[in-house]
Amino acid sequence: MWWQIVKKEIKENYMYISVFVGLLMILSLYASFRKAWKPEEILFLSFVLSGLGGIILVFYGIYRGFSSFKREKERNTLEFLMSLPIDGQDVIPSKFLAFIVEAFVSALVTYFLSLVPALVSISFVKAIKLYDFLRLAKFVLLLDCSLFLVSLYAYAVFNLFEIFSLSFKLKGFITKAVFFSLFIYLTFRLFHILKGLLKFIPQESYEILFLGEVLNFGADYRGLAAGALLTIFYLGVSVVLYSKRMEV
Repeated sequence: MWWQIVKKEIKENYMYISVFVGLLMILSLYASFRKAWKPEEILFLSFVLSGLGGIILVFYGIYRGFSSFKREKERNTLEFLMSLPIDGQDVIPSKFLAFIVEAFVSALVTYFLSLVPALVSISFVKAIKLYDFLRLAKFVLLLDCSLFLVSLYAYAVFNLFEIFSLSFKLKGFITKAVFFSLFIYLTFRLFHILKGLLKFIPQESYEILFLGEVLNFGADYRGLAAGALLTIFYLGVSVVLYSKRMEV
């Protein structure tokens, strides 16, 4: 049954991924065959494409988490879903798994499309050295993996808020706004507590050269680990609420 829910979710949302991939492909091809770029600008542009794709993916995670059951309710399929002989242990992980598949495909496509301008430069223009390309590929991989994980965190956080709203029947804009503000505040507090407990995890920094200037970027492994723990906890709470309190 859980696999049917996964396929249903992917089928309903594949159009968003298609538009996302199409947009990145257009930007990547435009950047690849525009001859006016300097080598350092091409490297930075690949970084921008990677970051842009990752940020869009994070916002997509927020949207998917925030509307996962809302759309079921609007389509009058929530009552049918809750009438099935399954509980939160099947529904919540299935919907989350479907989003993981969507996010992974999007992150993978983002990674390769962001490197296309640099690959074209190496193959035809010979403007970028192989060493610089390999450094860029490593940095972009780290960036895309990080934003992929952040998108999963965003989905779990906003999906739990949606389930809270349906479980406790929150009504009225002011009530929902106050509850949402409190929920986000507690989420950030819990995140910082978990991050503080993970000080043993080392931090790293990476450099990228742009227009003769060295730009430093830090890899927040503690934050990623804290986000992973928070995601697991929120998914567990979502399962309990869906099984015990959520009503049509």
